[in-house]
Amino acid sequence: MKSFFKHKGARHSATASLEASASVPDSGFAFINNAQGASASIVELANALDDVLNDIEFEGEASEFAKAEIALLDREASKYSNSRFTAGARHPIWSCDSEDAPMLLAAAKCSAAIYKPEDTTILTEDVYGYKRLRYNKPSILGTVKAMGFYEARQLDPTDSKQRRLCIIAIRGSASNVDHMVNVNNEPTEVGDFFPLSTLQESGEEIVSPQAHSGFVAGAKALMHQVAEQLDSCVKNNGPDEILFTGHSAGAAVASLLFHHFLSSASKKYPSLKFSCITFGSPPFCNTAFATSAGHTRADAANCRLHLNFLNEFDVVPRLDRTYVLSLVDLYRSKFGLPPVDSNNGLLEYEPESSDETTGASSKVWPLPAPIFVHPGDTILLYLGNAAGDADGRVGIRATQIDSVTLGSLLYCRTAAHKVAVYLANVGKLCARDGER
Repeated sequence: MKSFFKHKGARHSATASLEASASVPDSGFAFINNAQGASASIVELANALDDVLNDIEFEGEASEFAKAEIALLDREASKYSNSRFTAGARHPIWSCDSEDAPMLLAAAKCSAAIYKPEDTTILTEDVYGYKRLRYNKPSILGTVKAMGFYEARQLDPTDSKQRRLCIIAIRGSASNVDHMVNVNNEPTEVGDFFPLSTLQESGEEIVSPQAHSGFVAGAKALMHQVAEQLDSCVKNNGPDEILFTGHSAGAAVASLLFHHFLSSASKKYPSLKFSCITFGSPPFCNTAFATSAGHTRADAANCRLHLNFLNEFDVVPRLDRTYVLSLVDLYRSKFGLPPVDSNNGLLEYEPESSDETTGASSKVWPLPAPIFVHPGDTILLYLGNAAGDADGRVGIRATQIDSVTLGSLLYCRTAAHKVAVYLANVGKLCARDGER
């Protein structure tokens, strides 16, 4: 089983130090209530998360122990009001229009299809007919991720637009899971992904855009192959719309690639439109990146959409170092243990007693400010009947949320991260919006 704290093929130094500090002291006395016990809890929960995430994404078999540990964590989280999303006036129902709904469904299908490249049953015809143009296998060491290029051609012969998409789907790999949940990974500067001229012209203070170094490395390894495909689209009168997509770790890499190629689209690919629709992406950039990306998108005539879909309760869109450590505290609280301070061993605090978001008088689990956020528009998928929904039916709903709202939510359910769940929820959402 891969360690939560290591890169592929080599154990990160943090693993060794944590496991060393987690060893039972020579005195033989109980140690679960001291800093050594805190380190043991981190390693134990980390391994359980890693085991279950591998089971979700790569069809492995997570141990019953690991599943039980994550289930215990989820039950403990359910005691707090911020483990659930509460729709309100600040969160109106989001719906996709008739033109964008087929693109959303196409993105979900291709994000699922890249996990099983030989399975042709996933890409069933809908508004589009699908054809796989190319499939790139991942490298043995995992540096180059699996990537698929698909053509989606509109089937209605009476439609004068006859839209054709080139869909670039990135699959998360085992090494990407290591990066995704590696709580010790530092951000790296990514100014080469897009120019900062728009920020400079606006007079804002320039803060260096940064992103998770593991995902940046994954994106850079694929740039040349993506550029070849885009050049082919231009030269051979191919699809004139480019859609980047992916699920989980592949979503983060797809978003980085989208921003890189969009930044030069007006000069290199003036005839192409660019979109990015992802599912269950981990947070991977700082706020300066997200802000810079927003300016780039606003000024780019080539950009259509950048949507990041998250399932309610999905743990992965919340995973960064500070959040994982907070989950460790939640896990320890089940046994009456004090929270862990990542620098000094233990840190005492009292949970808040009111939910500022909903005004409800209920127990809230306090969460730290996130290190990483998501660029683009974040759309939360949840089950419910929001206020103002005239038909009164309960079903899949969607609402756009900001980074502050997402940062207040205590999600730790791994089953909600499955690509099949995203595909099913998107299908229901598109079908419902299509009825309106």
